[in-house]
Amino acid sequence: MAAIADSPRALVMNQDMVNEGRSYFTQNYRDSGSNPSFLNDLVVNWTDFAAAVATLSANEPTIPEDRLGLRFIHRYNTTTNCWYVTVQLCFISGSPLPDPDPNRRYESYQLVCFDNYFDIMDGGVIAWNGSTGLSGTVSQRWCPEYFNNVYYGNNKVVQGSNVQSVTYSWFALQKLRTDNSDQLRPNDQLFSIVFSSSAYKATLPSPETDVEYPHCVVAYMKYDGINCLDNGFITLGKFMNKAADYNTGCPKRCAVFLWNSDIPRPA
Repeated sequence: MAAIADSPRALVMNQDMVNEGRSYFTQNYRDSGSNPSFLNDLVVNWTDFAAAVATLSANEPTIPEDRLGLRFIHRYNTTTNCWYVTVQLCFISGSPLPDPDPNRRYESYQLVCFDNYFDIMDGGVIAWNGSTGLSGTVSQRWCPEYFNNVYYGNNKVVQGSNVQSVTYSWFALQKLRTDNSDQLRPNDQLFSIVFSSSAYKATLPSPETDVEYPHCVVAYMKYDGINCLDNGFITLGKFMNKAADYNTGCPKRCAVFLWNSDIPRPA
């Protein structure tokens, strides 16, 4: 397995790579109290998560499902001293912008964000708190408590430099779920989706990040409490027993979504 440090950002990750990304995160990030449980996976029942996305998207019914974006905003719970996320509704809009990648690994679309949100709290509880506790414009929401309490190395994370949010397409997360279906996993109610803090070693300067170890959000599935992860062969765009990191970070790319060529693109 090529280590994350020796290759471009891994978009599909096996078990070892998930563990490596978690290790990079814990080596470079901590909270103000050096709380060992600050790195907590957010595990939420898939059916509950999909229902929350459906409720969120009903606020903007003109967005086609294959154009639905979900922005995961880094948050910090000062009561439990844990990381959690706010999920914001976005629209992956229009036709591709001029291609920023000469190798055409991805196409860039305009991202339109809305004032519609739900939280995935530590413990996997879904809560509907709107924009409470968030700052910034609708297109660049960020959480002051995260930037007041989280350290990158020896210094607090810096708003405008450290990652404040990442955006997934709903299509990619649905594909993560369906790719992990087989005859041994017949019960949809037993699936959970995990959102895990992770980091990779970027080569600076980078078009993706201003920091060497950006705070990413990796997603993978559980079935009946067991991780759907192995160390088998990796195929880009295929998520059977693998984790996904197909998302776009803000900063640097707050106004666009990069649609990777391994995932079918919107019409």
